[in-house]
Amino acid sequence: MSQAPFPGAYVPAVALQTGNFTTPWILWLGQFASQPGAPVPVVPTGSPFTYKASGPGALSISGGTVSARSFTRGGVTVPYGARVIPMVHGDVATITYSAAPTIYFVPG
Repeated sequence: MSQAPFPGAYVPAVALQTGNFTTPWILWLGQFASQPGAPVPVVPTGSPFTYKASGPGALSISGGTVSARSFTRGGVTVPYGARVIPMVHGDVATITYSAAPTIYFVPG
């Protein structure tokens, strides 16, 4: 789900003629009412495996034999010990393993 732009102070929230919300405000407010998508399975294609987030969510890593996990945001890479990595658009997770883990991306 992409984020709708904030309409701004100069865009009327309600149409005077109808008393209804205007389209820019409906689109912006609607993003807060929508549900995130279902978890998506991610198939690792070799070690080290990298996953680039296309939106906000979390990468869940379980099972397998994982020797290292790292996380890159804004060009800075840090080791990550947890099995769930919170991510936003453009973040990259790198997973090094000898036996493939089960991986899901959970949109959020």
